[in-house]
Amino acid sequence: MSRFQNDPACIVFVGQIATAGLGITLTTASAMVFHSLNYSMSNFEQAKARIHPVGQKENCAYIYLVARGTVDEKVIDALRGKADLARTLIDDYRNGENPFQSSDNRKE
Repeated sequence: MSRFQNDPACIVFVGQIATAGLGITLTTASAMVFHSLNYSMSNFEQAKARIHPVGQKENCAYIYLVARGTVDEKVIDALRGKADLARTLIDDYRNGENPFQSSDNRKE
């Protein structure tokens, strides 16, 4: 990791999403390639945050190697669904709605 961050000749860092996604800094990277995913949204978001931490001003590219008809296709769809759900809950909260209360019990 240190060599990747400090040596311009070292242009590739290889890590597994569950282990390389926490506690490391890879801010010299501008792209991340995911060759395998799991259903954990927190692992996924943490891995992406290794190259794009809060305050990062540079563009970062995320590339997903997903073949049609594979489990990875189902995993990426599930992760996108989780992200959509999270955005919906946050939007509801910002609009003054309680996302944990059923729509039948909301006051109009």
